[in-house]
Amino acid sequence: MRRILSMVLAAALALSMLSTAAFAQTGETTTIKVFHTNDSHSRAKEVVDSKTGELTNIGFARFKTFIDSQEADGKLILDAGDTFHGMPFATIENGNSIAKILKAVGYDAISPGNHDFNYGYERLDVLSYRAGVKPLAANVTIGGKNAFDKYLIKNIDGVKVGVFGLATPETAYKTNPKNVAGLDFGDKESLIATAQQMVDELQERDCDVIIALCHLGVDPTSDIKSTDIANAVEGIDLIIDGHSHTELDNYKVGDTYIASTGNYLENVGMVTIKVKDGEVLSVEPKLYSAKELKNLPEDSKVKAIVDRIDENQKSILDVVIGKTPITLDGERETNRGGHTNLGRLITSAMLEETGADIALTNGGGIRATIEKGDITKGDVINVLPFGNYIVTKQVKGQDIIDALNFGMDFGAGGFPHFAGMTVEAKKVETTAEDGTTKTKGQVLSILVDGKPIDPNATYTLATNDFMASGGDGYTMLGNYPIENEFSALDEALIRYLSKVGDEGIKAIDAEERLILTDVAKNPALGSGTAATAPSTPSVPDDSDKNNPSTGRWAA
Repeated sequence: MRRILSMVLAAALALSMLSTAAFAQTGETTTIKVFHTNDSHSRAKEVVDSKTGELTNIGFARFKTFIDSQEADGKLILDAGDTFHGMPFATIENGNSIAKILKAVGYDAISPGNHDFNYGYERLDVLSYRAGVKPLAANVTIGGKNAFDKYLIKNIDGVKVGVFGLATPETAYKTNPKNVAGLDFGDKESLIATAQQMVDELQERDCDVIIALCHLGVDPTSDIKSTDIANAVEGIDLIIDGHSHTELDNYKVGDTYIASTGNYLENVGMVTIKVKDGEVLSVEPKLYSAKELKNLPEDSKVKAIVDRIDENQKSILDVVIGKTPITLDGERETNRGGHTNLGRLITSAMLEETGADIALTNGGGIRATIEKGDITKGDVINVLPFGNYIVTKQVKGQDIIDALNFGMDFGAGGFPHFAGMTVEAKKVETTAEDGTTKTKGQVLSILVDGKPIDPNATYTLATNDFMASGGDGYTMLGNYPIENEFSALDEALIRYLSKVGDEGIKAIDAEERLILTDVAKNPALGSGTAATAPSTPSVPDDSDKNNPSTGRWAA
């Protein structure tokens, strides 16, 4: 009898404890903090400006300290994609280095960005598993079945938080199509329907807070944006967004807040959500810049992982990927003042990677020489250290002409290196109003695949993501939408060097793609035109006709 009574009392006590745990927050306010990042492109380490000494990139180790410094009843750590790929720190290990860091920071979930697929769909699955994160993309299917988890539910002090994911349909062409073969990302209509379905399912599972983790962005050229989801779907409290590299702080569409940190860990985000009796009382997003967090120390455990990865990668960087029978010129002066064999190799690799008509890159992005003999992975990364990747655009011939006229500024970082065309230009010495002189190049003729360029025709241009966004002043290229995105420049160059071998390198060394004539005097330039003059006229008129047989403009 005594034993039975004891069992009854124990059961009653257990039931009492269960009830207390389940309803501990009744009548009380629960504070949840959501920490988020997006579009870091594997900028995992802090960056300090060498000139100013200011912290410009926060790094994951300092982000971890920031997370731990905040008090809350519960926390979520989310990433809105484009995280596993970008810098050599990630690419030389196929993303594994980033997976280790995400695990150490304690991320809960990620919405796969288009660049997260750069190693292939199967590799992304492996990296997510190693990182201990759930890749959430409810709209992505393979063979009619979900390719990733649709959502996760986290119980925080009695409050159920549901997080579902959406990945941009642009992934189908903003990574190499081979990386996503067989995957269906849907379209605008289906994404909106999927998002509403996810909200309905999470509400049926009694979620008090609903968060959409999206890699969609707010770029006006995108067919489906996070703002479209916010406008069309009812029941979303918060969207954590990425893709367009936009800083969104305290931005609201209808009843839904949208938060996004920009890019490269220049900012991190924290959203404070307060809930009482199953009702969301407030949602308060805030971005924190590198400047605001500069006095926080780096988390010692995460920093130790980063340092260990750096040390271990030294052996990877020593791996020989090819050899060269000649020195490949990556010197600053030569690459900013004319063409080099290394510039020709890089742009040839870009054509090989993309199948474009023309490739164009800036001399300022070529940072080191490769000496005769064995070529290591580290040698290539020293040449191309910025983690730039290749994109293609459909560009009018006239804008290619204008880009060359603008960029051919001898001594400037934007000096154009190219493949797929032969350009004849004359050097022109210009004088600005303040009396300073500079030497520019003025295009006389352009042959594309042996034929004169047509200013009105459209050409597939391969360039790097920096120039594609108007970097180095190439604004005439920034106006066109990106057609496709490809590998990092260093990855493409490594593959190309391995393919062409000694004879291919010698052949490219012997090529002459830019033919220059002597310096001619040009009238003084006014302050309003000095940046772009001299310029080939826009579509040639009757007084300055394009010679169809030579591609040469009358001088």
